[in-house]
Amino acid sequence: MNNFTVESLGTKIYINSEVDLFCLFQNMKIFSHLPDMKLSKEPTINDSYNINYCDNNLRKFCYDGFNASVEYPIDEINNGHSLIYISGPLIEKQRQEKYNLTCHASCLSKDGEAVLLLGPKGSGKTSMALQLLSNGYSLISNDICVVDYSEKDKIYALGGTKFLNVRKNVAKNEVPNLVEDMDYNSEFKLSNSYILDPRKIGFNIEKKRTPITRAYILNVNNNYEKLIEVSGNELTTKLYLAEDFSRYIRGTSFYFINSKFGNIEGYIPSFDNEELCRGRQNLINFFVSEFGISKLNGNSKDVKQFLLKK
Repeated sequence: MNNFTVESLGTKIYINSEVDLFCLFQNMKIFSHLPDMKLSKEPTINDSYNINYCDNNLRKFCYDGFNASVEYPIDEINNGHSLIYISGPLIEKQRQEKYNLTCHASCLSKDGEAVLLLGPKGSGKTSMALQLLSNGYSLISNDICVVDYSEKDKIYALGGTKFLNVRKNVAKNEVPNLVEDMDYNSEFKLSNSYILDPRKIGFNIEKKRTPITRAYILNVNNNYEKLIEVSGNELTTKLYLAEDFSRYIRGTSFYFINSKFGNIEGYIPSFDNEELCRGRQNLINFFVSEFGISKLNGNSKDVKQFLLKK
């Protein structure tokens, strides 16, 4: 067996595979969907979280306690990339037991403080992240952010995914001066987006644990004539945060897709429990009642100016 360890911000998964996948994971570099991924040849220890992979035609995978067993042809698990998604719930279980969690957000830092930008897909998180990066901010996360709420009355950004996935129309509208650089430095040549290492276009990356001092749920739409900031202390905010903060532990953001046939297959269970749920509820109540999360509705220019003035 070929064994190696995958680490992500204080969590570990041990990969035990018939196929040598170490170089594959190593080559993901900054483009891994597992936040701040690190690899080592550290041996498996007892009571650890494991993924056991066999390259065969049984086409099944299952979770059993701390373990996930995968038996699929290698070309049907995207040559090994799919193991990242299968490891997701086991990683998140470890996170939330430490009062950390994964959320769908962009996060940026400046002068030792972080701003968290939340919102559904298409709400303007990447657009505003580009604007802040262009004005001296550093990238903590784009798309997937890991938050630490283990200390009373404080929230920290631990890290997150560091690559940029920018739709070409967004780049043209938000940072037209960078389009040529983005096109040249894009790691993958896609028809409608750039996927790139932000450092290659002059942006900075933040690697330190950083206190979050501001958080917003964005709705950037250029049909708005003026900026509207609304208090987040309402039920709809709590429901949105409850869904966002629970989707990784409950397995609703991870799917096993047969890369050869394009089918969603198998079953990914929830690893949630009452204690973890209570911890998230306490975080949500803190966010809306004490921290002061708010909703920003406005056009790109006004939201950018608001974020930069704070």
